[in-house]
Amino acid sequence: MAEELPAWAEQLAALEWSATEWTGNDARVIEFGEEELFGEDLKGIVGNALSEGIDLYGSRRRFRSSLSKRKRNE
Repeated sequence: MAEELPAWAEQLAALEWSATEWTGNDARVIEFGEEELFGEDLKGIVGNALSEGIDLYGSRRRFRSSLSKRKRNE
């Protein structure tokens, strides 16, 4: 995001540092917008993860439920 607020950038840097400290692994934040995550007809990151069986957070069932609710609300 070219127009990030300095406070947001600081929060992301703090999160990366904390996650690295907690896990012992180098952690980086990757930002995506809603369209990039869900995309048209679930062809975004979440749709690809579901079709390939990759859990982003929680279970596939949770994601499918969230996506079904989202599509019903459109």
